[in-house]
Amino acid sequence: MDKVLHLGSVIIKGNIEIGVLNSVCIGVVDDTEIGEGVKIDNIVHIAHYYSVGNSCMLTASTELREKY
Repeated sequence: MDKVLHLGSVIIKGNIEIGVLNSVCIGVVDDTEIGEGVKIDNIVHIAHYYSVGNSCMLTASTELREKY
């Protein structure tokens, strides 16, 4: 299996809280971003390319993923 080169990155702004067992996926082309003052509870998944706005709160077991 060939590796896929990821050109995107994960940008995490300041003053945030991140709980345990979370995953934030890096984008292949574009960035994944977590805004200023965000609070993330436990077991949260943020898929690639998502942008979480400033001062958001993500509760336990939240999943932000692609729409099909």
